[in-house]
Amino acid sequence: DDRPEALGGASVGEALLAPHLSYLSLLWPLLEENRLCAMAHITGGGLIDNVPRVLGGCDAVIDTTTWEVPPLFKMIVEAAGIDRDEAYQALNMGIGMVLFVDDGDRSSVEAHLQAAGEDYVVIGRTEAAAGDAGCVRWA
Repeated sequence: DDRPEALGGASVGEALLAPHLSYLSLLWPLLEENRLCAMAHITGGGLIDNVPRVLGGCDAVIDTTTWEVPPLFKMIVEAAGIDRDEAYQALNMGIGMVLFVDDGDRSSVEAHLQAAGEDYVVIGRTEAAAGDAGCVRWA
């Protein structure tokens, strides 16, 4: 029932039990139109474990300054003393789904998301893998 100032009036319980977004109806049209190269749902394992599963011979270069980490995650990280890599592996840190989009389809994908009223942010890019398998690197 605690209501830390960081949560803007919500209780800890309310913040933890807030419903997640279902991506099916939002992304299905893009899949049918073959506008997505890959997708990574950021659940347990965070960006560090989930993104590499779809990278193949690429690395993902992610710039964590491109979005605001939700207050709940900031509070958890600070209270538990979690370092950055562990935070981005254990938690989604505000990114629920990563879409990999060819540059030629970017504007149409962005238009689709905007028309649906969905907030999105470009968090990075892919590059040829530095090693044998794709990984996440921080920009």
